[in-house]
Order: sequence, then structure tokens, then C-alpha cells
Amino acid sequence: MPSGPVQPELVSLNLSGADLVEVIHLLAQYLKLNYTIDPGVRGTVTLYSAQPLRQEDLLPVFHQVLRMNNVVAVKSGNFYHIAPIKDGKGLVRPARRSGESGYILQMVPVRVFSVAELKKSKKP
Repeated sequence: MPSGPVQPELVSLNLSGADLVEVIHLLAQYLKLNYTIDPGVRGTVTLYSAQPLRQEDLLPVFHQVLRMNNVVAVKSGNFYHIAPIKDGKGLVRPARRSGESGYILQMVPVRVFSVAELKKSKKP
């Protein structure tokens, strides 16, 4: 049995005009993600890595591939729901934490408001 540090698994990505859904399946498999994909998710991906990537480098690549196709992955518990960004409008906002890529789901409890109050809250 060999001893010493365990070498991280490296992944080379060389895709030309690949189907977005197939790329999502591929990346999610490497990342060990649980997910659902909305039927409206469509697109193509061309992606070349000049050198092999570590597994921890794949999550930012995953989110970038989605953004390039106007798609977002919204995490809820241990599951990601992957859908067109337009379907998540108002539910997600870009992540702002350092070292974090992707979108964050923000839940806002709604109480009884008048229409005038609600219109004011929608303005920047």
C-alpha cells in the first residue's frame, strides 16, 4: 500500500459546441452535486482548459458556464435547481462573498402591505 499525500483528481475540459444539459451532467458528476434541470435549459458550450483543473476549481467553471447561457443554479439544502435566469428573477442575486461564485437565493417573508407601500419598496 503506497504511503504519502493523496494526489487530487485532475480534470481536463475540452468541449466544442457541446450541449449545455450534457455539460451540466458532466460537471455535476465531477462535483458530486444533486440537481434538477428545468426543461427550458438549453444552450451550447465551448470550453478548453489549458491545463487540468482540480475538483475545487470546477464549481466556479460550472457557474460561469451557466451564466454564459443565461441559466442559474439555485441551491436549496443539498440540491441545486438549474433553470433559466428569467425564471429565477427576483429570487436570486449575484453572490457577493469573497471567494464565492454563483447566485444566492434570498427568501423574504411577506406581510400585509398596501399596493402603494409595495410599489415604494420595489424602487431602488
